[in-house]
Amino acid sequence: RNPKGEGSYRKAPNGKWQWVLRRNGRTVLSGTGATKKAAKANALAKAARPSRPSTTSTLAEAWKALEPELCRDLAPTNFAAHCSTFAKLSIGGLAGKEVSQITAETITQWASLLGVSLLTRRGHVARVRSVLKRMGYTVIVSLPKPPKKEKPTVYGRDAEEFMEFVRSLPPNRRLAVGLIYFSGLRRSEACGLRYEDIRGTGAYLSVSVTETDEAVHVRKRLKTDASAAYVSLGAELVGWIGKGSGFVLSGTDTPMKPRALTQLVRRAVAGTKWAKLRPQALRRAHGQLIVERTGNLKLVAGALRHSVAMAAEEYTSVDPTLKDATHGTVFGPLRAKTRSKKKAE
Repeated sequence: RNPKGEGSYRKAPNGKWQWVLRRNGRTVLSGTGATKKAAKANALAKAARPSRPSTTSTLAEAWKALEPELCRDLAPTNFAAHCSTFAKLSIGGLAGKEVSQITAETITQWASLLGVSLLTRRGHVARVRSVLKRMGYTVIVSLPKPPKKEKPTVYGRDAEEFMEFVRSLPPNRRLAVGLIYFSGLRRSEACGLRYEDIRGTGAYLSVSVTETDEAVHVRKRLKTDASAAYVSLGAELVGWIGKGSGFVLSGTDTPMKPRALTQLVRRAVAGTKWAKLRPQALRRAHGQLIVERTGNLKLVAGALRHSVAMAAEEYTSVDPTLKDATHGTVFGPLRAKTRSKKKAE
């Protein structure tokens, strides 16, 4: 049906275009993109990728062969983490094992020899599994989950006090803390926010900033497709930002480093009841306040540009005071009506 191999286009449910090439009733090549041209280009780029290493290759050989692909597909920080894992493959002889012979037990035994925390160990295992998956092998490894720690946040009962504290900070610290708390931006997004991204009392993000030991990376590719959605900033925050050019936090054409933003926030809250807050905790506090004031997880997910499930699991929490307040609001009127009914009888 497509003798010239031109393929056909169709609109996917998520609004993106998909280019599909079929031969003899079977899909042989496909790709998606924001435009028709991008969809076809992505499909052709996928076809141009080098063939996978042989399954008789050792894990080290396969990893090195996939390195250009990993460098292209992963964010710089994730690629640096993969390089860190690659450097540890020699421990226990995992690097020399054939890919087809690697099992869950092999990976678990290797992970136990690393001498790192459980959380770090899980990250190394996940990266080994991702490389095996690119080779066509799915290996399920069960590692215990690290104990959950209480995630610092700002509950609704403290919101007014916290806002007064933020307003009292020096301008640079006020902007650093307020930018994330008011907007719910990720640290990389806050560092990448530019004056030209702002539209009225909101913004459309165009770049993010990540940092490795070697360099600071300004990336046009955001963390997810949803990250490019409109972000509401509010009139007060836009007033703090003011007018200018370049990046908002640095005020120049060179962005602020993400680690520098963390240190700025840390110094701003030092010695206060919110001393444990960091950029990620401020983002969590943004979602916490929305869910407490509205009770609508859909709004939280939209503000944080996450799924509803992720917003509920990672960015909201319930403390005893909030439970009591909710119980009083929901069941208090019922008890009051029951008492008045008994008196009437």
